[in-house]
Amino acid sequence: MSVSRLITLSALVLAALSGCGTTAMTGKQSTGIAPASPDVPVSLTQPEFRQPRELSSRDGRLHVRLVVEQRVVQLAGQNVRALTYNGDYMPPTLRLFPGDRLDLDLVNRLGEHTNLHTHGWHVSPQDSSDNIYLHIMPGQTYHYTYRLPKDLAPGTYWYHSHAHPISEPQVFAGLSGAIVIEGLNRYLPPVLHRTAELLIALKDFQVHKGAIPTANIDSNAPTNRTVNGLLNPIIHIRPGETQMWRLANIGANIAYHVQLPGVRFHVIAQDANPVARVWGTDTLLMPPGSRWDVLVQGPPAGRTRLVTLPYSTGKDGDSYPEATLATLVSGGRAVTPARLPTTFAARYFDDLRKDPIAQRRVITFSENTRTNQFFINGKLFDPLPVRLV
Repeated sequence: MSVSRLITLSALVLAALSGCGTTAMTGKQSTGIAPASPDVPVSLTQPEFRQPRELSSRDGRLHVRLVVEQRVVQLAGQNVRALTYNGDYMPPTLRLFPGDRLDLDLVNRLGEHTNLHTHGWHVSPQDSSDNIYLHIMPGQTYHYTYRLPKDLAPGTYWYHSHAHPISEPQVFAGLSGAIVIEGLNRYLPPVLHRTAELLIALKDFQVHKGAIPTANIDSNAPTNRTVNGLLNPIIHIRPGETQMWRLANIGANIAYHVQLPGVRFHVIAQDANPVARVWGTDTLLMPPGSRWDVLVQGPPAGRTRLVTLPYSTGKDGDSYPEATLATLVSGGRAVTPARLPTTFAARYFDDLRKDPIAQRRVITFSENTRTNQFFINGKLFDPLPVRLV
């Protein structure tokens, strides 16, 4: 029913534009699987981890066709009506290089308008590029053209509906996917240039009467947290092996507090911003829209749960219990752990710590929990004028 004051600005705006509630988990779950709904039992079969299909640019171009429609998909072992791109709850990952051009045809087969936003890209908002105010009406096909800057930072991004004012229910029902901008591996030591990359895209879903709801979304209802659309998949790694994990919260509402007990996350990029110095952490906080590119090294042989820890977004926010996201199985021939880098992509940062401060601003986010309206410095968001607070 409410949105955390700690979530990112982009997630707050997404919820505000939607005019709908947010989604949360309640109740402890020893299996890490929340019931989908009383009429949709959850399959307890543990699947193997798999990544979404990838569409990669060639010779500086990528042409993609995405069909938006409601389809019946298999989630938690059950048939569920969801909103899909090309019939998939977990749609294709788009892989491009800085300087590439993306031509994308969006075909709307819904009964309402939609559009597409490339979250985090530094591209034009005008005309047929990243214009979040477009209304692509039912039955229409729209051709997007994105020209990526040559200095676009490498890392993990995502795409999703940004249709005002229904972006939240459309994303919640499935309209989101991942984008990878190539180039992070060139900052790694040569021994790690070919390290395995795993996309770990986090989405959650509820089911009501056989479908993911797109109205009256209840933030305190039990929800199912998935990795690439899978419930608690098995991820394989060898003891000592180094892998690059691209963790992305591409859901509409809920936060994750991710932990892999006994294993450190070595951060090389946050929200597609490469770090100047690699740093290690035991947990990653992931509000909606956040992404972390990290290096992990295989623990001794055995099984380790990738979990999201209990987390509260505050007095008027949501409280999420612990849940299992995936199971890491370390096995096979052990390898000597590679020496991880300490410095990384320093060229992406200007050191502003000693620069004079020209002005200080205080920005306060608030909400009316009765009307589910969100405010910046006491003012309701107005999409038309552009003004400084």
